[in-house]
Amino acid sequence: MSQDGAFLSPISIDEIGIGGVSLEVSKADRSGQNNVTITLSTNRPDLIEGDGTSSAAIALAVEFSMRNEAGETVAEGKIRGGMKVSSPTSALGSHDHLKILRVNGVSILYGHFRSYIAMLCGQTPLREFYLPTISPAAYVELVEKSEVTQKDAGTGATNLS
Repeated sequence: MSQDGAFLSPISIDEIGIGGVSLEVSKADRSGQNNVTITLSTNRPDLIEGDGTSSAAIALAVEFSMRNEAGETVAEGKIRGGMKVSSPTSALGSHDHLKILRVNGVSILYGHFRSYIAMLCGQTPLREFYLPTISPAAYVELVEKSEVTQKDAGTGATNLS
């Protein structure tokens, strides 16, 4: 086991927060736990470099709904928030600095949202609900491909589902 901290990430969370949340639970029926749909949307952050540090402001929004086996909506909601993530530029090497910060930011922020929604649902008759796990790297890849297409098409939307 390493004790020298070599396993620690150089990525740091400078700010993180939830900007808004809504949750509506209509039934205490968890039969639809595997029938959850989510829509993610994110911003197109700029890479900010200076004083040996690279940083980016990441925004994320998640809309979700769960339906029971009868197709009735059991729970639905939205959550949005943002964070500033940074790293010493030298620690990022020759890799795409913005992409590294963006993937890590989405990962951290989505995990923050998952625990927040689970905590809120624990206070409802539903008692238990978790947003599904995602692959932040795959999501950022989709967003980046979409941004290229949208830039070519002259639009600025980055909503994906």
